[in-house]
Amino acid sequence: MPRGAIQSRPPVVVKAGQAFVEPPNVNMTGYNRSTTDPLRLVIFYVSEPDTPFLDPLN
Repeated sequence: MPRGAIQSRPPVVVKAGQAFVEPPNVNMTGYNRSTTDPLRLVIFYVSEPDTPFLDPLN
């Protein structure tokens, strides 16, 4: 089960089949708590056209 922490907020546990919306402009870390089961993750990024994918300052 992946678990993550969002800047200054309590940890969130996302179970199989659930969706999670990451708020914009906050730091987030996440990890797979299982030592045996692989984590499969699909990420969709939404932005204005011609917006760089990565923040050039970081």
